[in-house]
Amino acid sequence: MMWDELTEEQKLLCAPQRRLRLQERRTCDMIEVDHVWSPATAQEIVEPLLVSIGRYPDGRIGEVFIDGREKGKGKVAQRTTALRQDVAVLISIALQYGAPIEVLRDAMGRGEVQAMGRVRVMPHTIIGSVLDALAAEAAA
Repeated sequence: MMWDELTEEQKLLCAPQRRLRLQERRTCDMIEVDHVWSPATAQEIVEPLLVSIGRYPDGRIGEVFIDGREKGKGKVAQRTTALRQDVAVLISIALQYGAPIEVLRDAMGRGEVQAMGRVRVMPHTIIGSVLDALAAEAAA
């Protein structure tokens, strides 16, 4: 049977549903996350992120906001702010529809970096860095 042939009720049964709606008032934590662009190179840039985490009553993470300002540096470029906001929205929606943080984290691109005789696997983008921090928060 094709999607167009289903009734509206059948379509609703097939559609993913949000697990729970977040409460209007909920606990919130702020964490600092550093994402490193071009690690262990001459162009290495550390991008500090302030991440706000909204939680369900049982403590599970349900939403994320990524601050659009860098500490002590004033405003950042509009495109950087927009990217941070979009990343936060996508992570929040995925979590609200039941995607496990570990599954999201494992799906992100990573690369091996050699620095000071050590090999580390680091995220390519701020998405991976934020998800790493969220996984650590969820485990705590």
